[in-house]
Amino acid sequence: MDSPSVMQALEKRVISLEDQQRVIEEKIAICGRPIKSFDEMYRTAMQYLATPYKLWALGGFEEKRTVLKLTFTDRLTWDRKGMYRTPDLSLPFKVLGGFLGCKKLMVPEAGLEPARF
Repeated sequence: MDSPSVMQALEKRVISLEDQQRVIEEKIAICGRPIKSFDEMYRTAMQYLATPYKLWALGGFEEKRTVLKLTFTDRLTWDRKGMYRTPDLSLPFKVLGGFLGCKKLMVPEAGLEPARF
């Protein structure tokens, strides 16, 4: 082990391992912390729930894909008659629809019109 080239190779390896150790220690230090603060994430979520169309209209392809994933539980299905089938909304929109929407009733069948005098 008196060879200078072996000593240099070992020193390089030790330096490399120390650098890796520092990187891992930094990753451990930030592990478990969110990338953004709670306030930023809450504000972003509330802005989306308030106006999903704004993100759709102003965003690019990735934003539109995100809107679809956040709004509907499954992919939109296309009917053979050339129309989209009724989609299943995600939980936030179901809840908001219950609070904000009015009760939807079917139109009664013909023949049950009120009597006219």
